[in-house]
Amino acid sequence: MRPRLSLFACRTLVLGLGLFVAADSSGQVKGPAAPPTFAATIRYRIRADRDGRIIQYREMEKNLAAAGYRPTDPEAGNLAQFDPSTESIEGTVPSASASKLLEDPRVMTVLLAPSGYKLQEDGSKPVQVRLTLSANLQLTEQRLLHEQSVARLALLGFRENVGYDHARFTQIRGAIPARVVPTLLKDLRRLPTGWFLPAIPTDHADLPFRAVLPIRIIEVLPDAPDTTAVLPPEPKPGKITADARFVMAVPGPAIRLDLVLAKPLDGSSKDLRDHLRFVAPTAMIEGISGNIVSVRVDTDKDVEAIAGIPDIRQIRAQRASAETSEPYSESTAPLADWLRQANVKALHNLGYRGAGSKVVVLGTEFPNLDAIRGRLLPQSTTRIDMTAEINPFGLPSPANARDAGAGLAAAVAAYATAPDATFVLIRLDPAAFHQLLTVARESTGETGLSEGLRSKVDRFTYENVKFIERRKSVMTEYTSAAEDVSDNPKSIKRRADALAAVKKLDAEQVAFQAAFARLTAMKKALDNLAGAAVIINTLAWDAGQANDGLNPLQPILEERFVPPVVSSAIHPGPTTLPPIWIQAASGAVGSVWSGPARDADGNGVMEFAAPGAKLPAGTWTPELNFLSLRAPGGKKTDILPAGAKVRFSLQWREPQDPDLSLFEPNIRFRLTLLKQIDPSGTKAATDELVEVAHTAAEPVRLYKALTSGVYELTLDATIPTEGRYVVRVEYGIPALKVIRARKVKAEIYPRLVVEAADVATAAKGRVMFSTFAPTDAGVGIPGDSQIALTVGCEEPGLALTGAGAGMDLRTKPDLLARGTIEVNGKRVAGPAVSAGYVGGIAAAVRGTGAASIAVLRQELTATRGRAIVLPKSWLETLQPK
Repeated sequence: MRPRLSLFACRTLVLGLGLFVAADSSGQVKGPAAPPTFAATIRYRIRADRDGRIIQYREMEKNLAAAGYRPTDPEAGNLAQFDPSTESIEGTVPSASASKLLEDPRVMTVLLAPSGYKLQEDGSKPVQVRLTLSANLQLTEQRLLHEQSVARLALLGFRENVGYDHARFTQIRGAIPARVVPTLLKDLRRLPTGWFLPAIPTDHADLPFRAVLPIRIIEVLPDAPDTTAVLPPEPKPGKITADARFVMAVPGPAIRLDLVLAKPLDGSSKDLRDHLRFVAPTAMIEGISGNIVSVRVDTDKDVEAIAGIPDIRQIRAQRASAETSEPYSESTAPLADWLRQANVKALHNLGYRGAGSKVVVLGTEFPNLDAIRGRLLPQSTTRIDMTAEINPFGLPSPANARDAGAGLAAAVAAYATAPDATFVLIRLDPAAFHQLLTVARESTGETGLSEGLRSKVDRFTYENVKFIERRKSVMTEYTSAAEDVSDNPKSIKRRADALAAVKKLDAEQVAFQAAFARLTAMKKALDNLAGAAVIINTLAWDAGQANDGLNPLQPILEERFVPPVVSSAIHPGPTTLPPIWIQAASGAVGSVWSGPARDADGNGVMEFAAPGAKLPAGTWTPELNFLSLRAPGGKKTDILPAGAKVRFSLQWREPQDPDLSLFEPNIRFRLTLLKQIDPSGTKAATDELVEVAHTAAEPVRLYKALTSGVYELTLDATIPTEGRYVVRVEYGIPALKVIRARKVKAEIYPRLVVEAADVATAAKGRVMFSTFAPTDAGVGIPGDSQIALTVGCEEPGLALTGAGAGMDLRTKPDLLARGTIEVNGKRVAGPAVSAGYVGGIAAAVRGTGAASIAVLRQELTATRGRAIVLPKSWLETLQPK
């Protein structure tokens, strides 16, 4: 009677021929062809008496021969069929049919290596292997088997690769010491071995590892490249992040950083200013927005001293705003045609051209403004340079090379739709979000000092006391030296030095007074913003501030930029209107990914696409997002240059227990930057990746509500060598705390942004995602505010729709408009231009009266998210002005 085989041995496993070229069923992975022939070592198992063993052995030989297997020593096989202690044979097999060896149920494990290859004599050196697992499990169980096998292999010195195609968790790729490779033919469940028994008893292992033979094929890959991580030195532990230390290392007159506090300041900032001045004499506050304090210091020593303040949780590099316009080469329809189609020309014909409205335009540069005054802008246009606010001496910052003239383009566009309005152009620092708060307050009549100016007042007061003390000392020496009228060289030198000291002090005091005068003049100009009708903001932040309308500007907009609700039938609306905030949507399409944090297969790695979505060509998993570089001229390349500095910012909002005030998040993310070793797949498979950077710092909390918190995790990396790079996000909820003692399933919508981290990289182009980059990934900050009227481009190639992370029900942008304009012979395009057109329309509409605006608002609400067209029915209700 034929002996009964084990349940596992009865299972037949048929593997695809592509296993040995690292390709999945879709053929997305390319790689070198497998060698024509493998040297194969087969471990088999026959449990039978003598006659039964002979019968089964001969059946196995027949099946193996059908697969092309040829034994190295045929005579050894003649003896093995009689020897029950023999469980392995050696031979060769064509690579094309190697997988068929497993079709025989007696074959347990197969070790494959290129014919003629011998393992290294030094068994400690690692060799690359591809391991094929049992593949007859459900996906969840298959993943568990994969994880459990990797964990057991780690005890043998195995190092798993990152980002490879695991073929639905049926393959493992990595490196293992050469001496261990033959050992893998044994049952992994009984490895590593002890003196007499396995070091880890099989019965103690979890399912499915305990019940299934894990490894079926071991393929040695001697020509595979080394995938050992090439990581830079770990940053110093502490509050100062790696990107902050990069800023500290760049030569310059000052170091500008952000201090992230545990929570926003309660009341006055005087205690913080005093504390900073005490521990770091050169520290000066530039501004405060929420729990983020922007500071300027002169020395690294002062930064280290500031890190010792308990309330400061992190010191990071400042976050610059994203560019919202760029040069544009394509031809566009005449502006006059668009003005007519949007019925703006009809509004002008009725006499509503913006007269009496003050339009404030915010930008980071207004190049060649004098050249267009009286032509493309009114001659009366004024300019305020708020970059002087962040300078200790009230001096404006040098020209911003990264700006494409978004502010000027927006102003010219606004003038085209409101030609009779008055214009005030305000130059802001690109990293100074707090200056938006200052403009919002000043334009609504608040006359107090900004935090930056308060810090300057402290400095002026301190410097004035020092001047008084120094003048007493200098004048005493000057008087004493003048009394010595002798002609000896020592006396002559003393009088000259005393006079030079007086002149130096006078010059410093003049410079001090001039700085005070400049800042006083700037403050006076800002006070004149009161009564502004429209604020057009071309600055947009995709990172660094809280999304979902939770930024510090939001409370100001809600309090001061919303018309009061009037319920009386006698008074249909307010007689005076607050300003309207017109916001350019972010132009960072392609550099932002947003969506639910998916992990459908449960392996702890976030997927950038929904399950079942078609993958782009050249990719094998939705867990990797490749990068590209878009040059200023529009040409794209998948190759990033060596030395480029990139920054990834991942932001998410998570639920939290209101009874807990922990600063750390419950949900954990980890960003990893990988390099593709050979994008062509000629020398190495395209899924061969090497890690070059990963997040080391803790995420920072940007906002805390009663039952939720907003966190941001940042990775700054320098591209070590030219090549193709990809980002990977590990995601897990290892310690999700309960809300009011009840477990809940958190649905998280993270938002990932990639950008150039320095000016040199930005000059080479815009870093983008080439694999997964939805066009509806958000409008930036503060465009996600429900109060701001956010504007995008109506042209399909420039459009941006959708809202910030987790806000699918809020349509953003609110309106679309023409996105191109010509300034000084150069065509500019982007949301900044669209915001300019809409801002001018708002200034012109303002003259129609509050009641008419209320009617217009109702009509435009019905077309929210579409191109702006003034309704003819509304125009017909207006009386000519």
